[in-house]
Amino acid sequence: MANPSSSIISSEPQLLRSKTRSPLLWFLLPLLIGYYLGSLWHNAWALTIVGVVVCMAGAYLYYKQLTYARWYGLAGLVILLSWGYYITRVDHGKNFPPLAPREAILTLKVDHVFAQNSEKQTVLGTAVVYHAPLHLKAYEGKRVYFQARNPLDIPVIKTQLIESRAVLSDLRNQEETTDFNQYLLRSEVHLGFTRGTLLREVTSANAFFRFFNQQNERFERILRQHIDWIKAPNGATAVYIAMLLGNKVYLSQEQKDIFKQSGTLHLFAISGLHVGVIAGCLAYILGLMRLPRKVAAIIGLSCLLYYVFATGASPSAMRAYLMVLFFWGAYFFARKPAPFSALLASAICTLVWNPLQLWNIGFQLSYLVVGAILLYGLPLYEWINIKLRDDEDNKWINNRFIHGAIGLLAISIAATLGSAPLSMMYFHITTPGGILINLLLMPMASIVIVTGCVSLIVGIIGIPILSLWMGSIINMIAVYVIAAMEAVIPWSFHIKGLFFRIETPSLMISIGFLLLLFAWLLWGHARNKLNEVYYYTAPVLLLTMITAYEVLKGFR
Repeated sequence: MANPSSSIISSEPQLLRSKTRSPLLWFLLPLLIGYYLGSLWHNAWALTIVGVVVCMAGAYLYYKQLTYARWYGLAGLVILLSWGYYITRVDHGKNFPPLAPREAILTLKVDHVFAQNSEKQTVLGTAVVYHAPLHLKAYEGKRVYFQARNPLDIPVIKTQLIESRAVLSDLRNQEETTDFNQYLLRSEVHLGFTRGTLLREVTSANAFFRFFNQQNERFERILRQHIDWIKAPNGATAVYIAMLLGNKVYLSQEQKDIFKQSGTLHLFAISGLHVGVIAGCLAYILGLMRLPRKVAAIIGLSCLLYYVFATGASPSAMRAYLMVLFFWGAYFFARKPAPFSALLASAICTLVWNPLQLWNIGFQLSYLVVGAILLYGLPLYEWINIKLRDDEDNKWINNRFIHGAIGLLAISIAATLGSAPLSMMYFHITTPGGILINLLLMPMASIVIVTGCVSLIVGIIGIPILSLWMGSIINMIAVYVIAAMEAVIPWSFHIKGLFFRIETPSLMISIGFLLLLFAWLLWGHARNKLNEVYYYTAPVLLLTMITAYEVLKGFR
């Protein structure tokens, strides 16, 4: 006879408990405040005055022996240190005189290559002025955006010294300010060196970056070789290479416009989605091999780092890699991995390494979206499953497909909460239908990334028959999934209410919503409110009200 008490216990509703611990916020938030103050007042006098005030406040708190005095003192110290660090690290563009456009010959040290097209012989990126003529010596050491023809038939690689003739201009004095110019100025790139031609290679790049550039070219050959054996839909090859290698130069302008308007252009920058999907695949494969956790972590992180550098080591890819590094790195300290702590640690490391990342739209989107997924999306997924399991009539909840659909819905809602305010601020667009579109596109994009990586692995192994036939089959699946993606996105434009144009978005409303959102989410985890309906509904209702206000404001 069954024990009645056991049935009573088993019938009790299951409750969610927060597993999020965030002591690193005591360092990250003051760091952000210090950087913001440094961007407003970049002189030593302001820093000194605030430093005196903070020291006096700290002495008062210590005298009163308040419980959190040491934490407030630490926060104040971090604010001062980060403020001073920001001032010393960042060039605010005031250390050189205004410049009228003029032709010049400069030697540049390549810092980052945005894109290069061997067919059109064009290259664009950022660099540091390594050598300049006598009358332009004041600009040596300054960062420039360069755009040039490349008749030399050599790849342009990071750390390479190149000599180029082009028009040197001051980006601060541009009459027409584009989104890209704003991005450059936020990155402290104040000079443009455009409409130019590469004259010669002064010094080749170091061996490390040359090796990974060769790997990138090898990856592209593997993908193209496999695709040549199948009848790929028009444009699918360009999308495939862009998604796997992050090279958007092969996308047509029409494709770029469609993906930008739908908010899916991020699929073609090697970012959290790519690194996360590949890390998940590696974890699954290494798990099947029954390797010790530390060994599996070393192998997985090494393979992932190889892919990140082979695809250009873009800031978005490195940010995502740092998240995985801190997550898997917990195994080396016999600790259970904590996703939110890994997210905070990677943000701190990124900002300390390069303070200007704070103003990068990609940085902001990455961390806000992932933070919303961890604090809101994953708990929402578990909460929905618990509620459905509590109902004895919902036997279908055990279906894996249903589980996956619920997970995608929860993650899509969380991603929308984290990205919608920035989309309104920077891109003047809001996508309420993005939640539904992502339910279709995210699984498709994941399939393309997984199949592409398998294709690259098969090509790297190099067995001719295996590489040719298996690679062709895998790529055939990928390109037809891409064709489906390209069909879904334009179709969604014809559905009214999925996308809205915001002409004059309110900056304060968007920033205020983000501050309220994450304060609410952190409060909910701290107070263990994950089982309450209002924890999940309040952010959605608030975003709906803000979106309605911004959209209706445009009809006045």
